[in-house]
Amino acid sequence: MTEVSVIIPTNRIDRWLDDAIESVLASRGVEVVLVVVLDGIPVDESRPWADDPRVEIVPLPENVGQTVAMNTGVRASRTSYVARLDSDDLVDPDRLALQADHLDRHPDSPAVGSAVIRIDEHSRVTGEVALPTGDDIRPTLLLSNTVAHSSLLFRRSAFDAVGGYDERLRQMEDYDFILRIARSGPIANLPRPLIRYRVHSGQTSRGATPRGRHIDAVSRGRLELARSIGASPVLTRVKLSAWRALQFLRYHRLVRPGHER
Repeated sequence: MTEVSVIIPTNRIDRWLDDAIESVLASRGVEVVLVVVLDGIPVDESRPWADDPRVEIVPLPENVGQTVAMNTGVRASRTSYVARLDSDDLVDPDRLALQADHLDRHPDSPAVGSAVIRIDEHSRVTGEVALPTGDDIRPTLLLSNTVAHSSLLFRRSAFDAVGGYDERLRQMEDYDFILRIARSGPIANLPRPLIRYRVHSGQTSRGATPRGRHIDAVSRGRLELARSIGASPVLTRVKLSAWRALQFLRYHRLVRPGHER
């Protein structure tokens, strides 16, 4: 049976984390290795998952942020396939098996995401996040980040080839990472919603700042991906200018973030 590592970086231990872990451990069709990276928080031995043999706890002595915590978790894993999950989201029990099967059948693909259902603080379904689906959604990555980070399952070899997540980035590290691995082959989004993405008041409401290293990194990544898939350089730059303008509008709440639409 295929082994899949699931990485959950977290800076809090609460019921939402318990639910996220429980949903991963309920996965079927694969052997799960769950790596929980505790970002500057102590281990709570009383949690129901703390002594589960499928769970590997990686404590970090101080808060280093999600990007470093994610790299730490991936590098602690020992499987060929690695999946990502936020500590307040939930997975469908068939998610890992379906995504691993897709990569088995598409050896040229470095990663796969899925459609996503949106839930509220009480886990009630509030709608579906608008995302493109198909075996190669790379052209849509030239418009925006069209792969939900919590839905991402990638080959460890693809992670190693690009050097993992860029630890200089504190925002948009997921978009930058996906753009870089996408240059090696098709990125898929499965049409079945396999993630329940929680929208709640504790999230950052204004989104990423419209200036900074993350904007420059994503801009470079989009241009490099466009060249690798043969997209029009002129049209790509037009899309990039529109995307940069959209970041200002989102930051000032003149348009709603994608996960809210």
